[in-house]
Amino acid sequence: MNMAGDSALEADISGSAFGSNQGNLRLGSLINLSSRLSIGCAGAILSELQRRRASECLYRDQDVSAAHAIRTITMFDLANSMFLNDDTLDALQILRSESHPDSQKGGPDKSSSGAKESLSVYGLFQRHARTPQGKAKLKQTFLRPSTDMGLLGERHRIIAILLRPENSETFTMIIKHLRMIKNMKAIMSHIQRGVDKPSSLAPAKRGVWKSLQRFSKFTVELYETVRVLETGGAPLEVVNRMQAQVDPRQIMQVGKVVSDTIDFDATETINDTVILPGVSEDLDQLTRTYNGFPSLLQETARHIVRDVPEWAAAYIEHCIYYHQLGFLTVISANANGEPNYDGPEPGAGDDWERIFVHEGNFYFKNRRMKELDDYFGDIVAQIHGEQPSTSLCCRKSSLGELDSLTALAAVAQQYNLTAPEMTESNVLEIKNGRHLLQELVVSAFVPNDCLLCGGNGSESESAGSSTSELSHSEGEKTPSMLILTGPNHSGKSVYLKQVALIVYLAHVGSFVPAEWARIGTVDRILTRVSTRESAARPESAFAIDMRQAAFSINLATRRSLVLIDEFGKGTSPVDGAALAAALFTQFAEAGENVRPKVLAATHFHEIFEQELLAQSPTVGFAHMEINVDYNTQYLEDQVTFLYTMVPGRSISSFGTNCALLNGIDDKIVARAEALSLLMAHGEDLSAACASLSEEETKQLHKAENIARELHVRAHNFKSIRRVLNVADGPDPRRP
Repeated sequence: MNMAGDSALEADISGSAFGSNQGNLRLGSLINLSSRLSIGCAGAILSELQRRRASECLYRDQDVSAAHAIRTITMFDLANSMFLNDDTLDALQILRSESHPDSQKGGPDKSSSGAKESLSVYGLFQRHARTPQGKAKLKQTFLRPSTDMGLLGERHRIIAILLRPENSETFTMIIKHLRMIKNMKAIMSHIQRGVDKPSSLAPAKRGVWKSLQRFSKFTVELYETVRVLETGGAPLEVVNRMQAQVDPRQIMQVGKVVSDTIDFDATETINDTVILPGVSEDLDQLTRTYNGFPSLLQETARHIVRDVPEWAAAYIEHCIYYHQLGFLTVISANANGEPNYDGPEPGAGDDWERIFVHEGNFYFKNRRMKELDDYFGDIVAQIHGEQPSTSLCCRKSSLGELDSLTALAAVAQQYNLTAPEMTESNVLEIKNGRHLLQELVVSAFVPNDCLLCGGNGSESESAGSSTSELSHSEGEKTPSMLILTGPNHSGKSVYLKQVALIVYLAHVGSFVPAEWARIGTVDRILTRVSTRESAARPESAFAIDMRQAAFSINLATRRSLVLIDEFGKGTSPVDGAALAAALFTQFAEAGENVRPKVLAATHFHEIFEQELLAQSPTVGFAHMEINVDYNTQYLEDQVTFLYTMVPGRSISSFGTNCALLNGIDDKIVARAEALSLLMAHGEDLSAACASLSEEETKQLHKAENIARELHVRAHNFKSIRRVLNVADGPDPRRP
């Protein structure tokens, strides 16, 4: 969070203006409020600024208090990483948790062990990762896509090598070995705590020593398998890192030490760990020496008491040994916090060096302590050196990285993904792109192309991504914004998401679902697609849409990809169309240095019919093609969706046809169709609603005749009553 800038905020962030709901909404358009850790750190900084202002500045002294004022708030990203917020992850269905079907486990909280991955992009890859460290590395990769061209190129090359026909058998063996490697973090945790089994009821074959032995065996086999990969002569960085971190001789030694130490047959028989006799004489000797330190230190303390003056002997507490610090003499402190004795006078040949102070005692290094250091050395480090330690033999990070790469390769093989061409040009060109999730739930998926070019920035970059290189024909300007129209259910939202997912997967280092793709580096994917409402947020659905749009405007750069789907639908049609047109204009008229790549979908046809959006070479139009047959008997059969994107605008959303398909009554749909045509042409709806149809006119005449007849009958009835009243005389009840 950057707290310096030229433009000043109207109100101090730490003031009351941002303590209200309105202030929270404004902050949500500037920063990602879902990053709780970052927000907590920023809160600590704000509190410190408030404290300094209160202690160092005079009350209401604007000149002085400005030194601690916050000028602006901006977001900064990690170096070489693409920015994604929770809205983007949810809209693109990259990560999505759900409750585990096992009722004994927890809910859909991501931190809960009872959560499981739902249908998501990460879920497709996760099940191909075989080790816990591989799953952790894969998730980190998905949460932190990279913009480092070298790293992405290396990942793409490794996937291509793994998928070579000559490496098919080797790839299968790598997967087999990875499947046999357990979670070493848990195993080492058990060893450090002196636990030989996960639980007292667990069988011995699941104990930590058997797992450590199997880890050594399969890691060495995996190492040898990776070495025989056919790489075409060029070395692989992941192999080099694995060779630097994994010493097969040490790992074999670990396995040998375990095998020579544990009697696994006897262990399995009695279901408890059994040690073989005579394991290591050196380790036994070091352990015996270390265990004898208490008596040695007591004897050394007695010698020191004899060497110091008689008055100082009472202040010698004891001698102690600390790992890495060695042997030390402990002296008590006086009431002033100084040592009661700090050694003989200078020049006596025994210099006492103060090492540290702890709990009222001073720890000194003197001549006798140094002699013990020279004789014994750091005996604890020697004991650890004699014991097998996987932290010195193998780094689990290299195995996790290899496992995550094999998962990317396995998904690329299963779903027919291709390697993207990454470029520094600010271009997005896709041929026959597909939606990785949508094609799994339909019988046939129709692929589509995409071509966008963001702002060129500097002149050198502009020359590197010239329009002549990107255009389909000479002189055609490649747009930076593509606005999609078309009927409901025609595939507009799917198209927006599939393009964003292709860009995202390319920056993860994965192959992409397309026949061919040329993708320039994208620093941020910003979305106004899905509305995530919550009772914990004091925001309406429309307010959430506005916040997402403002967030996209404030954070978008020329390297960003912005998705806008049905913006403005949460308010009146007039206001919604005006807001959508203004948002499109904002991105279309941005300068070359800031104009992002934008994909938008809308049903506000009045924006174009009433020319609310000025024509610009940076704006392109397309629609999802349909086949309309007006000769069909039923209205719901008129439209056939082809799911193909073609240039140009659509003149109707065919919402009434979609209403029929979803069970709305025919009469309601017919009336809606008539009103829709009037609204599209800007005609007066009040006049149209005042006119009656032929059927309604007939019904009105019928009702009028009935009313007249009733009126006549009522008049005749009153005449008869009056005649009867005259004949019988006046009614005595009337006054």
